[in-house]
Amino acid sequence: MSHTQPTTHIMQPSAIATAVVLFVFLASVGIGTLLYCAIDHFMLRPQDQDIIDRAQAVERLRKLR
Repeated sequence: MSHTQPTTHIMQPSAIATAVVLFVFLASVGIGTLLYCAIDHFMLRPQDQDIIDRAQAVERLRKLR
């Protein structure tokens, strides 16, 4: 493999920028997912509560049989 540029251990600025952007993007997605799950867990919307009630009713019916 012939490289025209000398291979150095210092990353190219564009590579550093790409790495930073990727890291920030992944971190924001992770934090956003955690926040969404936490909000969903602690502040259940009425439709979610309705779904949970139905699921619990189905479980009770299964136990009765």
